[in-house]
Amino acid sequence: MRARSIFALIAALMPVVYCGGLAFHFIEVGGSVEGATAIGLGPTILGLTVVGLLFFIPIFFKLSRLLGGPRSPRSDDHGPDEPAAEDKTPMVDAMIARYMAQRSREASVAPSAPPAVANYGRSPKAQGFGRRPR
Repeated sequence: MRARSIFALIAALMPVVYCGGLAFHFIEVGGSVEGATAIGLGPTILGLTVVGLLFFIPIFFKLSRLLGGPRSPRSDDHGPDEPAAEDKTPMVDAMIARYMAQRSREASVAPSAPPAVANYGRSPKAQGFGRRPR
């Protein structure tokens, strides 16, 4: 995995080197920065410099990820107002108890016969998944 990150870092450096090389080439064409601006290459050099600096942003992120070390797992992360994993156990038990109490109440109040559905001369609907019968 480390080799993959290093390869990604090298690949991210390629546009920076390309833009920098073009900027230096245009400076050499003019002889100096003043000479390059005199022949009209000033905006080109400035643009290449800005674009090259923008290409540095992903390099900083890749480098910080490479040198930052392994990240902690997401399951252990919790905010300051969220309880830790040990504190969640009573909440889970209370949720299960409420569910079981509601289920027993619904079972005791269940109707004896299902309500009748008017069919109006049509064939009964097929229950379940799959293709419709023809």
